[in-house]
Order: sequence, then structure tokens, then C-alpha cells
Amino acid sequence: DSKEPKIKKTMPEKGFAGGDFDISFTEENPKSLNLTYGNIDTGFRSENVDLDVDCSDNGKGDWQCQVNENLDDFDGQFISYYFTLWDMGGHTIDSKEKTLKVDTENPVIENVTYVVKGSSATLSVQVDEENIDFVNYINNDDPSPKDKKLCTKLVGGICKGNLKLNPGSNTINLQVSDKAGNSVGEIVEIIA
Repeated sequence: DSKEPKIKKTMPEKGFAGGDFDISFTEENPKSLNLTYGNIDTGFRSENVDLDVDCSDNGKGDWQCQVNENLDDFDGQFISYYFTLWDMGGHTIDSKEKTLKVDTENPVIENVTYVVKGSSATLSVQVDEENIDFVNYINNDDPSPKDKKLCTKLVGGICKGNLKLNPGSNTINLQVSDKAGNSVGEIVEIIA
């Protein structure tokens, strides 16, 4: 094994961490992979990534791995993380160290109100979440239900948007996600 391993990408790349860490790398003969994460205040942890369980390859040395770590005791803090990869030929490579804020709490939908006007409704979703990414919805009663964006920011803690309704009952599936990947859903019945 004369070729050195190559790390192509690690995730999360920037912003927030919720516990999911991904890496893609090129190496025909990986021996081991390690994830190191933490900070000076709470401490650093090092976890072995199981190449057989947490990873898959395309048979040509291109690997994708995903691990989930419990970051509850880092919630609200900044952490740094990096991966270390060893191959059978004794080569070692570290990924670029990244620093992210930890957010392990799911958003909270506090209230949902709506006003129906004919075949549409103005939906107001009050959300408790500092790091909102989006509020999406699916009208399950559409002939071809599709995931649609209601908003990507909160104004005074409220996401407000318009949606089309079908005559009769409409089952609206709301999904609120934050930038760390935490999410919560709620179903709302609206009659048009």
C-alpha cells in the first residue's frame, strides 16, 4: 500500500453540530478511523469508527462513514472535531479541524393558528428555537403531496406563510428543523 489516504469531506462543515458526523475518503486498504471531538472546558473524547458497521465503500476505495455521538453535555458550547485515518501501509492523515456550536435540543412548536380565506390559509407557527433552519409543510390531502417551505426565519418567534387548500378537510404535516438537524413535527387539520 504505497498510496496515502485522502480525506475528501467531513460534515458538519460549519455552523452547528447536533451529534451526526460524516466523512468521505479515498483509501483501498483502510485500517482504522477515529473521531476526536470536544473542548477544553468539558473535555475531549476519542471514538473509534467501525469501518464494517458505520461505513460503506463502492468497491473502488471510495468510502462514506456516518457516526452519531451524544453531545448533550456540550449543548450550547463550541466544540472542535477532526477524524484520523490509518491505512494498512502505515500512512496516517487527519482531517481539517472544525469548530462548531452544539445544539442538541429539538425545536418546540408552541402554538399554531390559521386564518382561512377561500382556497388558501395564512398559517402562523410560534416556535421556540434560536437556530431555526426552516419550517416546511406537506398537505397530505393534495393529489400529489409535496414537501413545501413555509419559511426559513422567525419574526418575533413566529413563522408566517400562505398555503393553498383543497375543498374540505386538509391534513397539514408541519416540520420544524434547526441548523443542527434537530426537528419536530405536528399535524394540523384545516377545513376549507
